[in-house]
Amino acid sequence: MRKGTQILIMMVGVLGGVATVEALADVQPTDLGAEEMQHLADVGVMRPFAGDLFLPNRAMDRASALVAVLRAGGHEYPTQSPDPDEPWGPTHDDVLTDQWYAPAVRYAGEEGIVRMGGNFRPSETVTKAEFLTMLFRATGTDLRRYRRLTYDLAGDIEAGDWYAQTFAYAKRYHIAHLPHDTLYRPHKPLTRREVAIFTHRQLSLLRSSWAERKQTEFHGNLQHFLSYLTAGEHHESERHLMEMMQLVRDMTAGATETESLAGETLSEAMEKFFDGMRTLKAGGKAAQVRAIESFYIAYQLSERVEKLGGEFGPAAAEFRHICEATITALEPVDPAEYLQDGVYVPG
Repeated sequence: MRKGTQILIMMVGVLGGVATVEALADVQPTDLGAEEMQHLADVGVMRPFAGDLFLPNRAMDRASALVAVLRAGGHEYPTQSPDPDEPWGPTHDDVLTDQWYAPAVRYAGEEGIVRMGGNFRPSETVTKAEFLTMLFRATGTDLRRYRRLTYDLAGDIEAGDWYAQTFAYAKRYHIAHLPHDTLYRPHKPLTRREVAIFTHRQLSLLRSSWAERKQTEFHGNLQHFLSYLTAGEHHESERHLMEMMQLVRDMTAGATETESLAGETLSEAMEKFFDGMRTLKAGGKAAQVRAIESFYIAYQLSERVEKLGGEFGPAAAEFRHICEATITALEPVDPAEYLQDGVYVPG
């Protein structure tokens, strides 16, 4: 079967909810990543232990992680040399040819998913940077396209780091969320739960339409905007705000009249918020008053879009909450009490 066909079937299985194994005994419906873990167990990307145990908090070793991403990518590979008279030699110093994962490591090395030679460290816990890189390569993502997005990516990632392009892609498409402290922690060891969540998000993205992908980008930028805003990184928060405005413009192209109106209004709300951020930089009480006025107008516009519903409704609701929290942080009183003829008047 061709790899392209396989990965399509894999993605339909992951997202179609067709169960092929019984419900996982150690995963409750309300657990973080419950749906993702069940789906990946159903389609055989991450197989349960003893029939129905996922062991979500168990550390994920590098050998198991590699096999999982190859399954997610729909890869098929031989388990032994096609010529019995010429058995395979070792590909890595610490991978013996009789180990269960040796064929997967050999294939992944030949395909450029992992490096050939040296030590593979199969029993070590896979890190966030290692896993995401293997996952994106195995599912056909060209990370070189994201080189331009590696600057000011996160507080603990430099543009020259080998995994910078990995996190640039993960950040743009919301595969790995940027925490509020703006630290990605690329060397963090992963659990089976985390591996399942990242894998499911990537497969979901690959099967999404252009409009759905733009929505994913928007929500990713919204979360990163909030993270940088919370951390006081105003330059980065402004950059993500401008990216959201551009994404809204992209999404309104060819939309219905109602959706276009909603998109234009949400974009206007963001412009007002941007004005408020710039005004605050001047410092002083007068600047704060003008900034709160801009933030409150942004709040009202977001509320208007939220009431319209449609594809921009959820995003507008999130943005309205951001506006509200920003106003409260500057003036811890309901701003509606200080509006006179639509103009903010401080108490």
